[in-house]
Formats: sequence, structure tokens, C-alpha cells
Amino acid sequence: EFNRVLGGGLVPGSIILIGGDPGIGKCVSAGTWIQTDRGLIQIGDLYADGAVAEFAPLDLSVKSTDGARAASHFYNAGIQPIKRATTRMGYQLEGTYTHAVLTLSKDGCRTWKALQDLQVGDYVAIQRHSAVWGNKTAFAPLPAAPIHHAAKHPTYPTHLQPDTAYVLGLLIGDGSLANAHDVGLTTNDPEIQQAFQHWTVELGLHASVSNKAGTTAKSIRIASKQLLRWLEHIGVPLCKSYMKSIPTCILESTEENARAFLQGLFDTDGSAFRLGIEFCTVSETLARQVHLLLLQFGIAAKLRFRTNKYAGAWTVNMQGNNARLFYDQIGFRLPRKQANRSLLPETSNNNVDVIPYLPAVDTFRIPTNRKGDRRYIRGDRAASYEKLLAITEFIPEYAELLTPPFFWDALESIEDAGESQCYDLCVPETHAYVTNGIVSHNSTLVIQTAAALANNVGRVLYV
Repeated sequence: EFNRVLGGGLVPGSIILIGGDPGIGKCVSAGTWIQTDRGLIQIGDLYADGAVAEFAPLDLSVKSTDGARAASHFYNAGIQPIKRATTRMGYQLEGTYTHAVLTLSKDGCRTWKALQDLQVGDYVAIQRHSAVWGNKTAFAPLPAAPIHHAAKHPTYPTHLQPDTAYVLGLLIGDGSLANAHDVGLTTNDPEIQQAFQHWTVELGLHASVSNKAGTTAKSIRIASKQLLRWLEHIGVPLCKSYMKSIPTCILESTEENARAFLQGLFDTDGSAFRLGIEFCTVSETLARQVHLLLLQFGIAAKLRFRTNKYAGAWTVNMQGNNARLFYDQIGFRLPRKQANRSLLPETSNNNVDVIPYLPAVDTFRIPTNRKGDRRYIRGDRAASYEKLLAITEFIPEYAELLTPPFFWDALESIEDAGESQCYDLCVPETHAYVTNGIVSHNSTLVIQTAAALANNVGRVLYV
């Protein structure tokens, strides 16, 4: 295209000067989670061998502002200084100073804003709709390994099914996975004990059950190094509690399997009470993954660290509409926990899931019999999506703020975070993708063009 515009004047050895907007090359840190058609993965896992500041073609669909969109290229930006932005609900993103996220300005306009320009109190877009899921269910065969002749030979499933995903959730929640010789689970609930023992029988293994000293709980143990090897093979972390994470096979799998895993996790480490639901763990990694996986179901939960007399714990809390969504979209398998759905109020005073700013219009466009709605236009109150939909009867242009229905989350902190390996994607259609739940801009088109021209015609200078 450049060759055509310039009348065919590009020849090998040419020096080309390309100009672009400030901040081109915005990138996020390597550990950033993105939702893709391969599942929930870290952007650094897409890295292929290549030089710093080099583009590589990419065949991948990512979650964008309106659902799945194709990403065409992957960009390695090398080591860069970064900022860390954290929202009130605990969503966190690390990226280069010029990396832009979608915000809602005080005049009610959706605006891209660089991390270096963000201020505490700014509202950033959290993408909670149009989930993109992986579709991997097949397990790769377990490589052969020498085993003792008397050892039992488990029958491993060839595909991940919801019942197995549920048991993996139980293991990550209340399982013991750090021992070198056995797998354990401790529970007070007969339903969990039955599900775990049934799974054990299906594998062709034997579980020993004993009473845990000083409690009413049952300790169930499977003595099998072979089982430990298989669990590690499918991505289950064999580690202490503070290092636990969601197994790779769950992150890469379907919505159905993700739901079953969360059911097992919340049946063990989740609490259901009158005002909502809470998940608690000592693993920050697990808490942040659960936080993002819930967002795939449309649930905007609050993540925070809570101090205690020990080392503290991470909690993921859902109240109001988000708690109701959990019961309806995921739910507990334990009847005693699912029954607490009836304790929630049917409606909530929603002062969190709102559109914080509206464009200025004449308040008298609202009829006199709806004078109360003028408060939202004046900015005295922030409108919920339901309230804004009602107001669009009189102010149709407000409908633009209804779709997509982002969760607007206030920025709680913005700070320097040292340096990190950074990467970016090119999403040609929307120029946006979701990073740790936050809507990010990609601005790599000019650099991509420069790289392509350099490979074909010679030296390219980008300014």
C-alpha cells in the first residue's frame, strides 16, 4: 500500500520516515492475563523466540470490547518501566507509562487514557460481558515412567468432564497436594466425601478415610505417586496452600468445566451468608485467577487482602446483584450453601454498578412528573443501568452509554512498579483487548508497518 501511494518509489535500501501519535507501542507486563479462545492465559505465554521489538504473526481470538475479535500480531517490547494501576474492586494492571486504558471522563465520554495520566478516582472500564472461552478438553497421554510392580495402575480420563473439574476444585480448595507420596482431602461434608471417593473408585484407586483428630472432619487420603504425577501433568500445582493456583486444564477449558471447578472450589473454601458470598485463600495467585474467572460469568467481585493473626488472607467477595449472579450462573453443589440464596434480598441499593458521569443536557427535557430523574443529569446521583435505560425515553443519546455494559470501577492507586518484560497484541478491528479484566488499547499498527517495511525495503525511522 505504501508502495502504491508513493508511486512505486520504494526500492531496497530506501530510508523511510514514519510519523505516529505519541505513545505508540503501548504494552502490558508479561504476567497480564488475557481471555482468549485458548482460555485464560498470560500474555507472556504467547512469546515466541525472536528479537526484542519484533512482531510475529498471531492466530488467536481475544476478548475485546464487544466479544471475541481476531488478534493478528504479537509484539515483544523488551524490558520497559511500568506503572501499576489498582481499582477499588481489586482489578490490577501493569503496563508501560503510555499504555492506555478505557476511562469515563467527567463529561460522560468514553476516553482512552495513558497509565501515566491516570489519577486516583478515575473510572476505568471492566469488561464483564461477551465471555470468550477455551475449548480444550482432551488430556495429553501421560508419558510412561517406571513404576513399582505392585503399584496400582490408575485409569485416567481421556477428557476433562464437569465431575472431574468439580473434584479438582475440591482439591485446590481443601486438598493436600504438597506431599510426595499421597493426595489428601479433609472435609466435614458427606456430599464432598462421597464425590471424592466416587472419583477415586473411577480411577481404580483406594482411599483411606479417618477422623481428623479433635474435629468432626474426615481425612481422605490416596497413596499414589502415579496419581500425583498425572495431576501435575494436567496442570494441577503440587504445592503448599500459599502457592495454589487454578489448574491449567481448567483455564484452557470450556465454560461448563470452569463452572464445575468453581463449584468445587466454593463448596470447600467459599462461604454463603446473608449479605453475599465470600471466597478465602492464602494464595494471591489463586485469588486473582478466581476474581477474573468470575468476571467471565458477568460477576464483578471485590478482591482484597485481609490481615489476621497469621500471614493474612485474600478474599473475593460478592454482594447484591453479583451474589445473585453467582447463585444463578454458578451456584454451590452443597445444598446447605445453595439454600442461602433465599437469605439475599431480592433487590439491592445499587451504588457501585453505576455510570458515574453523564453528558450534560438540558434537565428540563425530563418531564415534570419525573423530576427525580433530573438528579442524575445534574450529577447529584449516579445512574444504574436500569435507571439510565428508563431515562433514555427522554434523552435517547444516553443509549450510547448502555452498550457495552461495562462495570465502571474507580481507580484506587497508581504507582511506579519498576521494570518488566512487556508485550502487546494487534487487534485490527477494535484496537482493544481485555487485560486482567480492564479494557486496554493496542497501538502497535505504526510499529508493525515500520517492521514490515524494514524487512522489505531497508532502513525505517519511526518518530
